[in-house]
Amino acid sequence: MPLCRQFARLDDGMARLPYQSTILRFRHLLETHGLAAQMLALVNEILTEKGLMLKAGSAVGATLIAAPSSTKNGSGTRDPEMHSTQKAGNW
Repeated sequence: MPLCRQFARLDDGMARLPYQSTILRFRHLLETHGLAAQMLALVNEILTEKGLMLKAGSAVGATLIAAPSSTKNGSGTRDPEMHSTQKAGNW
């Protein structure tokens, strides 16, 4: 987990990283109190001021995951942007 520690700027003195559920509860508190949007706006403002805001780009990697059929949504319709793919002979 050294990369996680480095990303979170945690020193080696911390015995362990927070659990996923702890981080999720914190995120929900931020969203409940409208702080997530404010924080994002502030970060975007700082990045823009420093000329670091990314305006366009493309994702270059993908991970295949098991997912339900695209018609298992609320409207029962197929998502036009969703496509099936094959991995190791399985769809």
